Amino acid sequence: MTSRYTRTADKELNDKHTALFNTLLQQDDNKHCADCKRKDPRWASWNLGIFICIRCSGIHRSLGVHISKVKSVDLDTWLPDQVAMMQQWGNGRANSYWEAQLTDPIPKDTNHMMPWIRMKYEQKRWVMDDTPPDPATLPIKKVSPELRESNGNANWLLRGVRCIEKRPPWASFSFFLFLFPKKDDD
Repeated sequence: MTSRYTRTADKELNDKHTALFNTLLQQDDNKHCADCKRKDPRWASWNLGIFICIRCSGIHRSLGVHISKVKSVDLDTWLPDQVAMMQQWGNGRANSYWEAQLTDPIPKDTNHMMPWIRMKYEQKRWVMDDTPPDPATLPIKKVSPELRESNGNANWLLRGVRCIEKRPPWASFSFFLFLFPKKDDD
């Protein structure tokens, strides 16, 4: 059983965190989902330091907590170290690391987001290095308009999974189909 003082202290801390998140979400790089670029993200992956939309939060949850730890900005209680992680990273710095090698367009199509997010965080397809650097040393990445996919065509799917040796495109794509088989509509 908690005391009244403890509950009051927790509420004060939560109010402080809420005000801090509102400030962070007003920054240009955090106004859009780190993955699909939808406006007004209200969820976060605190261990990655990114703000995401509700749709992408479901995909992040499916990655497992060893990759992404998801919380609601509004509904959940945050610990000080989790809030500090969000302050250190943010979408701009995180994408500077996770999308450092990205040259392909970001998919707009809802059906392509799950494999794209898996390639981004699970397979680390476009990362700068294998070990994340100090976030203070990273520039804040802005999304360029040419990286926005315009025609629903996902060229990055054809390139498949990042691997050490060179493989022909069909080998990588068949590996991709093995990982993410098409579901039959019954």
